[in-house]
Amino acid sequence: MQTGMLPRIMAVLLAVCGLGACTTIVVNESTMIPSFGRGQLLGQLPNGHELVEHEFERSDGERAYGLAVTADADLPSILVYGGNMQSADGSIHRVVDNLRHLDANLFFFDRRGQGRSTGSPGVEQGMDDAVEVLDYVREQVAGPIILHGFSLGGFEAAHVAGHRAVDAMVLEATATNVDDFARQAVPWFAKPFIRIQVADELRGFDNRDILAEYDGPLLLIAGGNDRQTSPRMMKDLYEASPSAQKQLVLVKNAHHNNVMRREQARESYARFLRESGLVQD
Repeated sequence: MQTGMLPRIMAVLLAVCGLGACTTIVVNESTMIPSFGRGQLLGQLPNGHELVEHEFERSDGERAYGLAVTADADLPSILVYGGNMQSADGSIHRVVDNLRHLDANLFFFDRRGQGRSTGSPGVEQGMDDAVEVLDYVREQVAGPIILHGFSLGGFEAAHVAGHRAVDAMVLEATATNVDDFARQAVPWFAKPFIRIQVADELRGFDNRDILAEYDGPLLLIAGGNDRQTSPRMMKDLYEASPSAQKQLVLVKNAHHNNVMRREQARESYARFLRESGLVQD
C-alpha cells in the first residue's frame, strides 16, 4: 500500500489494456511488504527537539531500527506505522513536517527487512513486530502513547490496539482489508481485463474486525480524492468502532499521499488530542 503497490498494478494495467488481453495480478507478501535498503537521515529538527536513533533486539534475535524526534519523555508520544515503501531514514522528515504542530515526541521504526532493520519481511510476522515496537517505545517514555497508522501501517496500528492498551489511535488513508484495497486499485475501464488474486496469507486481516472491539479515542483521516484507499473504506472503519470518542475527517482536495499536509487535517488532529485529554490547550 502507499507508493509501492499501486504503480506496479498500474504498469500492468497499461500494458494489458494496450494489448486488449486479460491477466491476473497476484497480490502477495512481497507485493505488500517489499525489501529495500537505507535512506537518508533527517537534517532539520523542530526547536527543542533532538533526533535519537533507537535499536533493539526482537524476540527472535533480529534487530529493529528506528528514529525518534523527542523533547520530553513526559510529553505525549506518537508512534507512526508508515506505508509499505517508507523507512525511518527516508520518512522521518515527512513525519516531522506533518506533525510538528503537535507538542509531542515522534517515533518511526523500519519494518523487518526494510531500511536498517534486519530479517525477512512478512505480513503476519510484521504484525507481531509492530506490537514489540510499541512495547519498546513504552519503555522509553512516561507520557501517553498515540498510535498513528498510515496506509499499510493502519493495519499494524489496529492490530497493536487489539493486543495492547493504548491512549488513542489515528488511522490515516488506510483500508478495510487487502481485497478491498486491491479492487479499489483497478480503475473501472480496466476491470473487464483484470482479475485480482490475493494470497491466502493476506486474507486474515480485516481492520473492521479489530475496530469492532476498540472503544478508545479514534480519529480517522481520509483524503477526499484518494483513489488508493477510498473515503468509503474509511467510513466503513468508522462505523465498525463502538467508540464514543471517534471522529471521521474527510479532507477536501487531498489524495493518498498528502492528507496530513492539509491544514484541515492538522487542525483536526490537534483538536482530537485536546478533546481526548492528551494535550492541554
